[in-house]
Amino acid sequence: MGGTRRTRSLIRVAILLLLSHVGTARVSSLFTATDTPTVSSFVGAMFSPNVAPTVQARRQGANVELSWSVVRLGTRVAGYMVWRIDGSTWTQICLGADAPVTTAGTVTCRDRRAAQGGSPTFLYSVQPVHMVGTSVTWSLSPGMPQPVG
Repeated sequence: MGGTRRTRSLIRVAILLLLSHVGTARVSSLFTATDTPTVSSFVGAMFSPNVAPTVQARRQGANVELSWSVVRLGTRVAGYMVWRIDGSTWTQICLGADAPVTTAGTVTCRDRRAAQGGSPTFLYSVQPVHMVGTSVTWSLSPGMPQPVG
């Protein structure tokens, strides 16, 4: 009888501990989740695919048009940091009005400054990211730099 009463007490304590955490955010290096009595809202997931896509770079007049396959982060489309590489200098591009646009499984953006002064000899790379505000919280390594084709 004493063992049963002790077991019930331990179960009650465990239940009370669990219930005291309902509605609180839990944070780990992999995801954040909020528990409610009826729902678990999952905020993070794995990138799919789990490698950065290869960017296609094509000259279009004075610009370079960039495109690549969509990368998903769970059920969401990932954000992207797009890089122009000149030697050892990596410059983030496709910002503001030229931010990447997703259409039917393909992401595109335009580098308007690439051809200033002649034919572009830059390489390009794309890096899928997840951002909260202005901070990158998750990212894949940038894809293999590609020349203008």
